[in-house]
Amino acid sequence: MQKVNVLGTEYTIKLDVPSEKMPFGGDGCMDQSIREIWIADFGESDRDSIKDLDSYRKKVLRHEIVHAFLYESGLWNNSGNVKAWGQSEEITDWIALQFPKMLQAFIDVDAIDLPEGNIVTKEVTVDSSKVAKAVMENVKKQLEERTYYPRGCS
Repeated sequence: MQKVNVLGTEYTIKLDVPSEKMPFGGDGCMDQSIREIWIADFGESDRDSIKDLDSYRKKVLRHEIVHAFLYESGLWNNSGNVKAWGQSEEITDWIALQFPKMLQAFIDVDAIDLPEGNIVTKEVTVDSSKVAKAVMENVKKQLEERTYYPRGCS
């Protein structure tokens, strides 16, 4: 079993969970009450339309981790006047799919301050807790300075 730190809370990741144990027949599940993320055993089910199961498993894992971040950050139930957007499958899936590309774009244009020596490539291991901390510090700084919206934009 793997562990992941989500905003200071440790979640246990259970991979290859038998389909009969997966809630609602899903491919992934995040249970905030016990701090667990479950990813289905894709070898047991008919996945003819999905050729790259490793890539799909990673996408599902990112998706469930995003749910955990939304919960731990207080956005799970406090989603403003939009009906429960913090629980939305669409926004969670979008973030899970786009985050790697967004992170690379931020790095490419120096839009994020990363700890010294961390470069995102397939050959280098990145300490995700340091990246998350740097992102959160940068967001906090921008919120305090109120420079996160370009002038003239609403």
